[in-house]
Amino acid sequence: MQKINIKKISVSKGFVLLYSMMLSSILLTIALSVLNVSLKEVKFSTSGKETNDAFFAADTGSECALYYDKPDIDRFVSPSSDPNTILNCSSDIPISSGNSTLWSYSFKIVNLGNDGDGCAEVFVLKDVNGSSTRTEITVKGYNNGGESNSLPTCGQDDRTIERQIKLTYEL
Repeated sequence: MQKINIKKISVSKGFVLLYSMMLSSILLTIALSVLNVSLKEVKFSTSGKETNDAFFAADTGSECALYYDKPDIDRFVSPSSDPNTILNCSSDIPISSGNSTLWSYSFKIVNLGNDGDGCAEVFVLKDVNGSSTRTEITVKGYNNGGESNSLPTCGQDDRTIERQIKLTYEL
């Protein structure tokens, strides 16, 4: 019979454990870095969607005001003629008016956007100087809002994004 020589390995005890710990630490660091970048990308894409909702809410409000300011409809008339004028952009909207030389109106449109969370605050200012009328429409669109105690509210959240559109023209 042959003798089998078995040598003891005493010099390299624990090196496999050390290498596996180093390798797993490096892999964990890489994985956490990729996860961090992915989370930032998700936040950025969500922010883009919210920005679009706010802009399109402002755009909807400006289109509503322009529609009702057309000469054949003209709901933004002298404040003394009808102080309780109703507009219907997405629902019935009461508007308020100002004094006899500088007419101002404001209204809110709620339930805008894909989720119905967006809203717009519309301000119409008419400055009458003799035969010409200068109209200024300022619309603030928000990505969130809704109704609180049956009164429309806009931008009541710490994640609110606001976009504003301002239109000025003279007739």
